[in-house]
Amino acid sequence: MMFEDEHLYWIFAFKEYTDFSLGNKESLFGRLRKNGKWYIGNRTQNRKRIKKGDRVIFYQTGEEGLRFVGNAVIESSLQQPEKCDLFSFVIMSEIKLWEKEIDVREVETRLSFQKSETPLQYYFQMAIRRITEQDYYSMMRESKQISQKRKI
Repeated sequence: MMFEDEHLYWIFAFKEYTDFSLGNKESLFGRLRKNGKWYIGNRTQNRKRIKKGDRVIFYQTGEEGLRFVGNAVIESSLQQPEKCDLFSFVIMSEIKLWEKEIDVREVETRLSFQKSETPLQYYFQMAIRRITEQDYYSMMRESKQISQKRKI
């Protein structure tokens, strides 16, 4: 049973140089840190289930992607576009772009949502996917372990 105050955990997928990204990963996250807005298309699955307090891990798709690159906390439910916006959005905080990304192929066998023989990158073709709390914290630990190894 799920209670109203329970947080959900998500993977938000993006691709550089698309309608929503308009540039590379660094410029996308720079804009996100500045205005807090993550834009969500009208037909994006799960868009209405997102709520304040939910946790997100960002997954970069495309040829330069196939990796988990950062995390954030959702600060609002889905907001309707304002005058300067083309799309609906959620507000985010605690936005972090990881020092060292996690290649999807390095962790796919340890994640509970990987249940088939299909490569994991195809699971993220939909822009927003729900994951378990366990998978979220597993990837968060992995990101910190990788960053710590890099500093040594």
